[in-house]
Amino acid sequence: MTVRQSRLGMRYSGLQLGGAKISGQVEFDFFGGQSTLSNGVGFDLFRLRLALGRVDWKNFSLVAGQDWSVFAPLNPTSLAGHAIPDFSASGNPWIRSPQIRAEFRYARSDTTRAQFHIAATDPNVGDNPATFATVRTAGIGERGRLPAVDSRLAISDGGMTLVLSGHYSRGKNAGLVSTQNIQAGVDSWGVAADYTIPLGKHFNLTGEAYEGRALGIFSSASGESVLAVGTAGQHGVESRGGWAQLQANWNAKWQTNFAWGIDSMNARQLPVGNRNRTQTYTGNLIYKWSRFVSLAWEWRHFLTDFRNQEAANEQGDHANMAVTFTF
Repeated sequence: MTVRQSRLGMRYSGLQLGGAKISGQVEFDFFGGQSTLSNGVGFDLFRLRLALGRVDWKNFSLVAGQDWSVFAPLNPTSLAGHAIPDFSASGNPWIRSPQIRAEFRYARSDTTRAQFHIAATDPNVGDNPATFATVRTAGIGERGRLPAVDSRLAISDGGMTLVLSGHYSRGKNAGLVSTQNIQAGVDSWGVAADYTIPLGKHFNLTGEAYEGRALGIFSSASGESVLAVGTAGQHGVESRGGWAQLQANWNAKWQTNFAWGIDSMNARQLPVGNRNRTQTYTGNLIYKWSRFVSLAWEWRHFLTDFRNQEAANEQGDHANMAVTFTF
């Protein structure tokens, strides 16, 4: 039992400047870890989720701060995955990252619209240290000395939305081979397509498919997206996958979701014994008791496969009940 997934924040909106609307948002939860004390199990730490400002004109916006990534922005529906989206490291690339973003909007009619987003973002590839430190050295992406570039094109027609997005950054891997200091370029890239398709009055089909390399910051090939210099994964490990969800809205109060996700790595770029595929199956039932209170029950089944180590493959189940109060 935990309240760590609770979110608190502030939004500001209202100032008009030169025909533009100024707004901002700060949001945090309690999922930032726990204190390294003998009784730290009860000392949950704040985690920054969002901290951004917006300037909005009619068909154009500028955004600066920490926000959801432009690349692969769609997430499954889940209250159990309130702090970490469902299928993280199992087919759902996601991150909230520092960025400067431009948004362009075009409306052909009330139901047919297009959006294009382009952003300069933190070039992090996910090679963050596992232990806390007050100082740190530049990461692989930062050593490329340029920001990452993410872009997204979305087209909506009625209730259907189709999205194509991309990511690219140039980094530099470094390490010792024998006694020689070796450097290897790392091209972190990804392409993704996501969709929202209504199926009649009660059903929706949503999902995402992606492929790329060195996408550890997006929780794809997490923890092994760039391997040591001198190995097959020194330039980044390729991965591909995605997820699909069937949603049923039976009435204004009851909703069910069934989904599956997979993240598959290029096994030839991994050492024997490394994780090379993860899968998750989920089903949940959500009940909107009132305007402010919702309840949800969710079951997940996990499968993890390791390269050439079939005996090490694992599977497990998780059951969750969530109660949310929104104000």
